[in-house]
Amino acid sequence: MRNRIVKVMACRTSDGKLFDNSNEALQHQKTIDLKAWYEDHPLYGIHKVGWSDFRDWLETNSGELVEFLADTHNKIIIDK
Repeated sequence: MRNRIVKVMACRTSDGKLFDNSNEALQHQKTIDLKAWYEDHPLYGIHKVGWSDFRDWLETNSGELVEFLADTHNKIIIDK
């Protein structure tokens, strides 16, 4: 029996996690980056909104957010 060496490739995100494909790694890195941004720009209601609550809210309302941002973007272009 011969030993074989196989070259493998993985993608590592800034938190050290390894991913088999670059798309998964990129999505995870975007989440890390958004969390870092959110820590510098938190939302407040009666209390500070925690990251996990904010992320859940984003996921729940993603369709409405995309529509709102698209409308806002179009309005800015039209107003120019």
